[in-house]
Amino acid sequence: MKILVLGTGFLGTEIVSCCLNKEYQVLPARLSGKPINLNGQELETVAIDVLDPQTFDKIPEDITHVVYSVSARNGSEESYKNAYFLGIKNISDFLHARGIGEKITFLLISSTGVFLENEGGVVNEESTVQSTDKKYSHLLNGEQLVLSQFGQRGLVLRLSGIYGKGRRYFVKLAEVLSENLNKTKDEDLKINWSNRIHKTDAARATCYLMEKKCSGIFIVSDDLPCVNLDAIKGIQAILKIKVLDLNLEKIKNIAGKRCDNSKLKKQGFQFTYPTYKEGYEQIILDWSPKINNRLPETL
Repeated sequence: MKILVLGTGFLGTEIVSCCLNKEYQVLPARLSGKPINLNGQELETVAIDVLDPQTFDKIPEDITHVVYSVSARNGSEESYKNAYFLGIKNISDFLHARGIGEKITFLLISSTGVFLENEGGVVNEESTVQSTDKKYSHLLNGEQLVLSQFGQRGLVLRLSGIYGKGRRYFVKLAEVLSENLNKTKDEDLKINWSNRIHKTDAARATCYLMEKKCSGIFIVSDDLPCVNLDAIKGIQAILKIKVLDLNLEKIKNIAGKRCDNSKLKKQGFQFTYPTYKEGYEQIILDWSPKINNRLPETL
């Protein structure tokens, strides 16, 4: 396989690393063309702007796969349209005009945010998607473009919240809430269902599904959708700091959704980090190796 990875940010860089570990030929591309850091070593990239077809001459004719991992520059509707629809259209048009589109597998990194569900229900690949959210409509249009233009070689991965080394939001939140237990009221806490995927598993799933020559839509999320405060309590336990004293069983009508990863697992994929517990434990140990020497605190 010769893989063009468009977008080498938090996840894209991990995908490049995973492909290289499998000894695939990889061409990393990013807007700036600046090198990316892989385990302390710099890896050159090519400068490709998905909104500027004049930069596409750097795309070789012998690529076999495209991984589109471009992110919106900000949260605006225009940014979503540029990244998740116009950019995909430009790349697709270029590949087909060159006569190589019919041979290429095109994989789009999408999001579980496209699902409409927000009342705690379970969602799978067939669940209803957003119809009124303008930002996510551009992502859905991008998905449909990939599936229609590349057919059995089109692959869409809807990823839940990506975490991993370098993203410690939940760890920081767990620490802040632990430090302010006496000041935090139950009604101040935003409670919702949350779903996540470790960046290592997200990259591994990307490579795995390409190897299996899969097509269509796949949810990429770990085995344990959970209430966000449950995850925070679990992280606090790993950190061995004071844990939130909150009985979630008494709370009804929790918002959000629960992602079903059955389709991915039926393909034989196995997670390195099947739940947040394994993933955050590794993150915390990498960040603070002395954590095992800390005595647990109780209320």
